[in-house]
Amino acid sequence: MSITPEQFREIIKEVVDESTRFGLISMNEKIDSVVSALDGTKQKTDNHEIELLSNQVVHDRFAGRIENIEKVAKITA
Repeated sequence: MSITPEQFREIIKEVVDESTRFGLISMNEKIDSVVSALDGTKQKTDNHEIELLSNQVVHDRFAGRIENIEKVAKITA
């Protein structure tokens, strides 16, 4: 059984369309995974910045308490 040139073109068009569609789906999945990874990295960076700020506040508070203790104990550096 042979096929006509029109049937052949139609088959090729369908194969190309399906390949393109699957290629785009695959590309979208890759882009989604990259975006998810970037979101995770951003969240870690935000958490790190918050931790740094918290540490700085604690250090400043300790420095103030140490200064008060030095004044009371009359300690000079």
